[in-house]
Amino acid sequence: MKSKMLFVLLLLVNVVYANYYTSSNLKTDGNKKFVFEDNLIIDIKNDGVNISKFSDVFRDNKPMKYKDTLYKKTKEVKENNVSRVIEITKKFNTYNLLYLILNNVDDETFVLKLKDKYYFVKRDEKSIEFDTLFGNKDAYEITYTIIGLLHNNKMVNTSKKKILKKIVSIDGELLGIDILNNGLKKVVKVEDKYLKKFLHEKATRELKVKKFDFSNQKIYTTYVSSSSDSQKRLKVTYQMSKKNIKIVTESPISLLDPENKSDNIVQNVGFLREFKNDLYELKKLQLVNGKIEVDWLNIPKKNFVLLKFNNEGNEDKKFLSKSKGQQFYSIEGVIYLVSWMEKNGINQKIFTFINGSLPFDITMKKTSSKTYSMQKSGNTIYKFVLDNRNIVKTILYPSYNLKITLESVESDTTIRNREYLKNFMNIHNITLIKE
Repeated sequence: MKSKMLFVLLLLVNVVYANYYTSSNLKTDGNKKFVFEDNLIIDIKNDGVNISKFSDVFRDNKPMKYKDTLYKKTKEVKENNVSRVIEITKKFNTYNLLYLILNNVDDETFVLKLKDKYYFVKRDEKSIEFDTLFGNKDAYEITYTIIGLLHNNKMVNTSKKKILKKIVSIDGELLGIDILNNGLKKVVKVEDKYLKKFLHEKATRELKVKKFDFSNQKIYTTYVSSSSDSQKRLKVTYQMSKKNIKIVTESPISLLDPENKSDNIVQNVGFLREFKNDLYELKKLQLVNGKIEVDWLNIPKKNFVLLKFNNEGNEDKKFLSKSKGQQFYSIEGVIYLVSWMEKNGINQKIFTFINGSLPFDITMKKTSSKTYSMQKSGNTIYKFVLDNRNIVKTILYPSYNLKITLESVESDTTIRNREYLKNFMNIHNITLIKE
């Protein structure tokens, strides 16, 4: 537990990105920069490799595999009871330390060229489970230990010394490294050309809706209401449909009608239009599970609103008389109305609210900055709070102690850009670690 906490602490100290993404391709191929704990960096480029903190160890900056090293030793043999000494020559692969770091050398014994000396190195391996940024991975712990010094093609015994330890996944990815017994460092970030392009695209593409403007594209808002036993969502979509403002809400019936325990989905589709400095809701459809339950039409030049509704399986209708300038809204219209009032500097508006097929008079008042109260006979039914874009961010239903909070705001552009980035991440092995 302590080691995990230390790892997280080191990660936060070493990696100070507002959005912390990394390539999850941990193979040491191509141009890449491996960032480890304790600011150890292995920077791999076409023209060579740079390793921070250990630059003095390397005479060159390229991983090298050299011509085979010859190793000679003598051996006494007997033939026909006659003893004689013979010389045996063996060949060993020879590498420099950079090659050993970047490649998974499987030789059980080989020669390591370190500066101007040649050492015999023995390889040991064991299977482990290794805790990485991406979760636990099955891995191998590979240890390379110096067992002797080569001099004049012969081995000189030396004290054993661990020259390198690597943690590699079963797919050959580099997960951790210990150079010159300096302590094991875990990978905390890998940078490559795809990560750089991704971060550029993420920085330059529009990913947040900055203005409440749906004149050229749809805006999609999602709200969430959480309680101890359930979580319900309200979706509100805004778009221009010819000259009309089309607003669609979708939620479980029980969200805005807590007395109704039904899990059925209700859609409210309203068509509004600005006309002579006022906002009219011209037509509204209410659908439950896709079936029309309420349908009303408000023609500005007529002195009535035609209201049709489902009455125990049969279509019923009634005419609601209206006076000049009288406005009618349903829930979808009201949600937009407060935004429209704020935009136009209107602090109070009286209208008729149609809840299902039931009409009643309402007063909408601005009670404080960005806050509106929808009242019937002085009693508050809903409170609406706007954000700095004039999008409703909170809906309060005091009678039921209900709070519905804005969860997300998207547009066609932001959705398209997020989908592009998501696909780019999947294709090029980019992972979000911390945001």
